[in-house]
Amino acid sequence: MIARGNVFRRMSEAGLGPKLIHQDTEYRIESFVHGRTLELSELRNPDVMNATIRAIHKMHVCLTDRANERPTAIEVAIDVWAPRVQRRLHAIRDTTTSSYIQSTTQMILQEFLDERYLERLRDMACCSDTTVMSHNDVHELNVLCNDDNEVTLIDYEHCMPNPRMYDVANYLNEFAVDNRDGSYHTQNAATTEDIVAATRIYHELDGGGVWSDQDDLCRARLHEVKQCMILSNFYWCMWGIDVLVHEDDETVFNWRFCRGRCEAHSKNEW
Repeated sequence: MIARGNVFRRMSEAGLGPKLIHQDTEYRIESFVHGRTLELSELRNPDVMNATIRAIHKMHVCLTDRANERPTAIEVAIDVWAPRVQRRLHAIRDTTTSSYIQSTTQMILQEFLDERYLERLRDMACCSDTTVMSHNDVHELNVLCNDDNEVTLIDYEHCMPNPRMYDVANYLNEFAVDNRDGSYHTQNAATTEDIVAATRIYHELDGGGVWSDQDDLCRARLHEVKQCMILSNFYWCMWGIDVLVHEDDETVFNWRFCRGRCEAHSKNEW
């Protein structure tokens, strides 16, 4: 995994993040960035979407020398986190007195942790010929937007290689997830039109030419985004359980967050 501090330094040097004033093994001093985090509803705003995907693409280009590294973040989630999460969920389900936690653990086990389905996820993880060093966590609280709709991505904690279109897919999934409390809002989920619009922006920025629904590369990138939306929901569900501290407290962020990822996954029709 590329060190978070190294990503910050590279982004700073490229003018894509806060200016790095000082960094050592103990702490970092960075410049103030004028802007605000977004409200959930703003992620769908065409100007915000355009600026955010431009920032994603610039990050991928900035870190292009780290492309095609392995393992990817999603491979770690499948091969390392998932077995650990499965064992933990079985233990929680057998001991909890909360019906909400019990039903949520069962939902996660059924949606994501069947071995045949994990094999399908492994196949999806190979859906891209190219991996890039991805942010992996572009949501409303990790996007700073100023009055001119200029966007800065912050928080590189989850930065690792992933399929090229994963960041776009993750951004689209975040339309329905309130990261302030972990709640999932079905009515906000990305539409087919949103998915096409976001994919088109990245495609044209990446030198893919004019967008056409009949073009093989356009169709391949759209398919990759849809596959990566499934992978992103899986990734965050595994993360939510893997870092869970208060297992028997149904009010904590993690249980709502993971249940929402299951609900989002069950609604994917692709």
